Amino acid sequence: CLGVHTAHDESISALIEVPGGLAVSGSADETVKIWRLGQSEDGPPLECIDTLSGHKGPISCLAVCQDAVLSGSLDKTIVVWERSTRPSLPQGSFAKTQVLREAKGVVASIAVFAAPASPGRMWVAAATGMGEIVVWEAGTWTVLHRFTGAHRKVIKMVCAPSPLDATLISADEKRVKVWDVSAHPWAVVKDIHVHEDDDQDQGPKDSICSLYIAPDKAVILAGNMFGTVAVCHTIE
Repeated sequence: CLGVHTAHDESISALIEVPGGLAVSGSADETVKIWRLGQSEDGPPLECIDTLSGHKGPISCLAVCQDAVLSGSLDKTIVVWERSTRPSLPQGSFAKTQVLREAKGVVASIAVFAAPASPGRMWVAAATGMGEIVVWEAGTWTVLHRFTGAHRKVIKMVCAPSPLDATLISADEKRVKVWDVSAHPWAVVKDIHVHEDDDQDQGPKDSICSLYIAPDKAVILAGNMFGTVAVCHTIE
């Protein structure tokens, strides 16, 4: 361990790396912080260069979309932060340029991927605690799709390892769904029951809290709050 840095007032819920030697953290204190990663042996390994305030609830997730940072929150919004060129702000800082308010529930996770058959265009999908998935076109921030009832409540969502791959994975307490986002409308190509007894609800600890998809998309790992990992095969 190279050092311990305290900057947030409450628990840190999300951490991501941003191109340009930066890291971003989101916290239950409703703020997003920008960190400069150490570039030399003589300097500090981590330095907080800016604090971003724009939410009215704890930060739940972070994502990078092109040159912007997206923060999702329990306040049901996603804030788009773009790199600032204002000389009064620290180099590498970000400024709020958009607030997405179309989600009907708390924003649980965000996935960013290339729009199918549309070079240069990116889509942003948000999974909410109401079981819906909302999709925007990056840049214009127009809502393209809204899938309600996709899950009882969506806990986590990830895209395939390659951003050019048209595969999205979503999950709730017991089910993992594999989506083909190149179809119109999106198609669920695999619906996996993680627990054998779907009627045996063990409460919040039963919920899937982390997801991983292998580079070849043949295996999905789903971890829950009991500390167990389910191995799901996407190919029969």
